[in-house]
Amino acid sequence: MPSQAELKDKFIGTFIGLALGDALGAPYEGGFIERFLWKFFSKTPTGKMRWTDDTQMSIDLAESILKKNNIDQNYLALKFASSYKWSRGYGPAASKVLKSIKKGVNWKVANRQTYKEGSLGNGGAMRSTILALIYSQNSALLTKEITKATQITHAHPLAIEGAVLVGKAVSLALNNIDALEVIKIVVQNSKTEIFKKKAEVSLEWLKDKLDISPKDVSKNLGNGIKATDSCITAIYLGLRFRSKSFNELIKFTRKCGGDVDTLCSMSGAIWGAFNGFKNIPKELFDDLEDGSRIKSLACNLYETKIQISEKIN
Repeated sequence: MPSQAELKDKFIGTFIGLALGDALGAPYEGGFIERFLWKFFSKTPTGKMRWTDDTQMSIDLAESILKKNNIDQNYLALKFASSYKWSRGYGPAASKVLKSIKKGVNWKVANRQTYKEGSLGNGGAMRSTILALIYSQNSALLTKEITKATQITHAHPLAIEGAVLVGKAVSLALNNIDALEVIKIVVQNSKTEIFKKKAEVSLEWLKDKLDISPKDVSKNLGNGIKATDSCITAIYLGLRFRSKSFNELIKFTRKCGGDVDTLCSMSGAIWGAFNGFKNIPKELFDDLEDGSRIKSLACNLYETKIQISEKIN
């Protein structure tokens, strides 16, 4: 178990790893048109690296927890909707959901307006990291709260499963669990065949310490916006680069293509949960939009975790 000082540093590393991965991956997102458009939004007025909806919704979730001490779905849905700005790069389905909520539609209706079974995207997974910080010692509560937070925008069972798996990976990393043990637990917790098969492939790669290329990672594990095409990929990358530098992780993940910002944010969070803020390059943090605000939120989440843990125990 990490010491209190180490755990607090890991909290900061996780949240900053998420935001930095998001900001560093965004310029490599999608095809030529998407990359061209992002050039107009990639910097803040003060010249900082700008993050996307991945970080915005993670901030929304963190602030919601700090106010409510749990997942209040109605409150969180309104917070997501109030923060929505198209320039953050929200996906089409999430945009429709949030616009509907903003107009007064109940989130339970809005989240199925586009897809009857709910969105299969990875939006819930990218922010499940925040709940892993709070419930890293309670697997059942972690699953429950991630499910509640994910349902608001991504109600499909596979989207929820992917979010839970990413959250569990982060929680295990916070507790200094060995990378091979983490992927074994991910395999055990994969309820559906599509997640289990990809997790098993990841286990074999990690166990044999294979130097798999970005192209083969994308081909075998996926790199798309669906939770089934990105969650195991991000977990694998976070575990593979656990003992390497943050820059090496981002460089490799960028080459995987596809939904680069979310892959970088999820794998960056896992890396940060293992290595902490102390191992994130200072120059990257200094260049990050609202870095001090995100660091402060992580510290506040650490204090809230202590309070919640005392109540649970």
